[in-house]
Amino acid sequence: MIRKITQISEYEQVIDSPKPVLIDFYATWCEPCKILDEVLERINGRLPEDGQIFKLDIDDFPELSVRYSIRSVPVLLWIKSGEVLWRMNGFEMDEPLLQMIRKVSRETVK
Repeated sequence: MIRKITQISEYEQVIDSPKPVLIDFYATWCEPCKILDEVLERINGRLPEDGQIFKLDIDDFPELSVRYSIRSVPVLLWIKSGEVLWRMNGFEMDEPLLQMIRKVSRETVK
C-alpha cells in the first residue's frame, strides 16, 4: 500500500528506516504527478530490498522542498537510512523506473 505522509515527524521516521523508501514528491495540481500515481501503483510491491513507496505533497511541506532543492514536480527520491541514493526529476514508466532503482540498489548494497 502506498502511504501519504501527513506529518514531518512521520517523514523523518520513514527516511531513517534501514529499509529503502521511494518518496514521491508531488502536488495535487500537477498533471504529470497523476500519471506517475498510476505507475507507482503498478510497481508497488516490486521494489528491491522490500522498499516501500510514500507520497509527500510539497504544498504541505515547503521546508522539505527547500531541503531537497525541489523546484518542480514530480520528484522521486530513493532513500535508505537517511541517505538519498538516487533522485529523478519527472518520471519514467514502470519497467524503466524499476530498472533504474534496481541498478542503484545493487550499487549501494553494503
